[in-house]
Amino acid sequence: MAIDYYVNDFDASKTKDLYENRSKSEIDPFRMGIIAGNIPKSILDLAFIEMLPNVGYTKTQIDPAKFARIDGIFVEKTAMKSVTSPCIYVYREILIFKKEYKVVGTTKICFGCMDYQVNGTTANTENFGQDGDYEKLSYY
Repeated sequence: MAIDYYVNDFDASKTKDLYENRSKSEIDPFRMGIIAGNIPKSILDLAFIEMLPNVGYTKTQIDPAKFARIDGIFVEKTAMKSVTSPCIYVYREILIFKKEYKVVGTTKICFGCMDYQVNGTTANTENFGQDGDYEKLSYY
């Protein structure tokens, strides 16, 4: 098992530029789609991973000693209350979950809005964010 962690220090005040510039070059639509859109659309859409450094993401690997605690965050939960914030999503953090060197899941996270996009699971992720999930993840 491995978890690759990608982070981008994208300035949220420049989000408007993402939309305005999305057709200026070949990379701009991808930049907009990954930072503020819905790329990847499914677990089959893995080509985006190779492009992450081209749009400002840096990669590190999460220490395997932390996997059990992270697994405890990514479980099905019963809804207690909705966790959302009105803002434009800026997905600065991306987790790539691997098993035997094969990508088995992806998660994009916007800590500002408390929004997420998860691919690669059949579990109900609708209640992700409950029980302080965002706060717990911010330590990794």
